[in-house]
Amino acid sequence: MKFIDRAFAITVAAFALGSVTGVLAVSTVPALNTFVGTLLTVRLLGPVREASMFGSIALVLLIFGNNSITVFLSFLYPFILGKVRWTPAPSLGTMNRLLAWFSGLAAFLIGFFDLGATLGWAWENGGRLWIYRLLATSWLHGPLEFLFVLLAVAEPLRLTKTTGRIDLVDAVKEDWKLLCICLVGLLASAIVEVFVLA
Repeated sequence: MKFIDRAFAITVAAFALGSVTGVLAVSTVPALNTFVGTLLTVRLLGPVREASMFGSIALVLLIFGNNSITVFLSFLYPFILGKVRWTPAPSLGTMNRLLAWFSGLAAFLIGFFDLGATLGWAWENGGRLWIYRLLATSWLHGPLEFLFVLLAVAEPLRLTKTTGRIDLVDAVKEDWKLLCICLVGLLASAIVEVFVLA
């Protein structure tokens, strides 16, 4: 199965929409600006400081683990949908909507929080200087992380082509190579982030 396909394009579009929405939301809603600042401190800056105390390898593992959560969920979600013995069994259309909505919503939220809201918060609180710093430290590994995460997030939507023809669980298993590619790519980007651009 091709991994750069219509499902990936739709996922990237949802990500782009989320990114634009995130910038606008943080710029216009003060409470959201405060929330994003707190979220960045608790979810990103705090753990990074703690992991840094244990060395570069610990920091690589933290970044890799954090980025891999969405990848694993993107494969686990359709696997669980296929494993559940539904009573009554959902229609093909319902199953396809459940798969498609996961990819669209996940991509939107990733774009909203991980790119748009982060850039909006940096601009609102530090202006051009903070934006330049973010770009200077993430111009290489940032796009790689988003690429591999979005490839995985598109998987449920990609599987809508297979529902009704083969078992959903078997379809997920057939795409195990994509899971491996995404994980290896995220590990490589974490190494670049820590050892090349640090």
